[in-house]
Amino acid sequence: MSSMGYRLAAAGACAVMGLAVAGCGSGGDAAQHDQHVLLLSIDGMHESDLADYVAAHQDSTLAKLAARGAHYTNAQAPAPADSFPGMVALLTGGSPKTTGVYYDDTWARDLLPAGTKDCATAKKGAQVALTEEIDKDTDQLDGGQGLSGLPNGIAAMTGDPSAVLDPAKLPVDPATCKPISPSDYLKVNTVFSVVHEAGQRTAWSDKHPAYQIVNGKGGRSVDDLFTPEIDSKSPKGPAWSKDVDAVKQYDTYKADAIVNEIGGKDHSGTQSPGVPAVFGMNFQAVSVTQKLPVSKGYGADGKPGAPLAASLDFVDQQIGRFVAALDKAGLGDKTTIVVTAKHGQSPIEPDALTRVDDKPIVDAVNKEWAATHPQTPKLIEHSIDDAALVWWLADARPRPPPSRSGRCSRPTAPAPISTATRSRSRRRAWTRVRSSPGPRPPSSSARPPMTLGCRTCSRAPLGRSTPRASPRSPSTVATAPTTGMSRCWSWARVSPSTMSPNRFR
Repeated sequence: MSSMGYRLAAAGACAVMGLAVAGCGSGGDAAQHDQHVLLLSIDGMHESDLADYVAAHQDSTLAKLAARGAHYTNAQAPAPADSFPGMVALLTGGSPKTTGVYYDDTWARDLLPAGTKDCATAKKGAQVALTEEIDKDTDQLDGGQGLSGLPNGIAAMTGDPSAVLDPAKLPVDPATCKPISPSDYLKVNTVFSVVHEAGQRTAWSDKHPAYQIVNGKGGRSVDDLFTPEIDSKSPKGPAWSKDVDAVKQYDTYKADAIVNEIGGKDHSGTQSPGVPAVFGMNFQAVSVTQKLPVSKGYGADGKPGAPLAASLDFVDQQIGRFVAALDKAGLGDKTTIVVTAKHGQSPIEPDALTRVDDKPIVDAVNKEWAATHPQTPKLIEHSIDDAALVWWLADARPRPPPSRSGRCSRPTAPAPISTATRSRSRRRAWTRVRSSPGPRPPSSSARPPMTLGCRTCSRAPLGRSTPRASPRSPSTVATAPTTGMSRCWSWARVSPSTMSPNRFR
């Protein structure tokens, strides 16, 4: 992914890349600093998409923002590059290693499976699904709230998506024997946590009620969280995410919420709590159009096809609505606009993507492991295969202590198990997962240099006084399981996150 950002002069709305935004007022007087931040994610948009669009549409809102603001061209998504880890990175400044969120479908060794009642005897280890599947009713745009007049009446949806999450579908905390919410699964707080604690109002709009996670650890910090379910049935029958026109209608509901909030109202337009200090939304139109086979995304020349070009126009028009609303409300010189992207999209050149079916790989690894480890016959506890091939491993051997030198000590382990290649954004990513430390794989033009990661070094993670292995980390960043369990080692090429790790902690 490449992300975009702009900053305008004090004469109008301004925009920059990132969350820690300086005020737009001239001079250093704190009284002149901006009072509001509007964060917008155009999911799937590459830096090249922005550059081409601005060059071809000089009168567009994006072009005007780019001309008057700061344009940062070298942002990278965290790895894996996808909506959930991307959004969490934007709002926390943390990489998946810090936040514990590698994807919207993960595995937690320290939690109990959803629906567990007898927590005293239940075995730890649970899938954590942070998708549409945890809605009370996935088929409904309101997630199961029971509103009438849908879809156009969706503005009446609750501003607290916890109300439409099904507790029976959430993992269970063994300490309390109660379901754990998405926000409490997150290991850190968010920028909303900081702003809310300071007594300022916050708001956000996103595509699943599972985005309740943006509240951050420790309770509700987003005063108005509007999350219509994008994977519910649209008026055309299939999900909103399966049709280009339907997803534009879906995005418009969220854009209407932003206009209401700029006017000092809540997302529904029925209450008047004031303009949020930090608020925003994500656009799905570009991402959906890039992926749908019928739209074909890009042409052979790497330029957007007609459907994708129309979706870019749609997003530009909606941002234009926001700028006009800010000017009308007299907030143009008091608001910072951040335009970015949670992630890019699969290669602009389709031939650059090699799709790998992970099932034969997973089955082969587990079979070979079971042959020599009958006490732990299943090595791969959980696997995802979308933005990356990520494995959570179960290895019952004792974990070796850190060496006295402070470097990571390496356990004795069997021969390499398997290799796999994956690609998500325009830049190729290559990951080699091994159960043996062995020699480092050679570099080549086809295989970018790898880096060796280790979580048992004597150096403590940021914000912690003592070393501690994360029980939620997957194998592709060489992580250690919980006490009494060892690990399989791995090398992984990992893109940097969009911000410094854990800056808001």
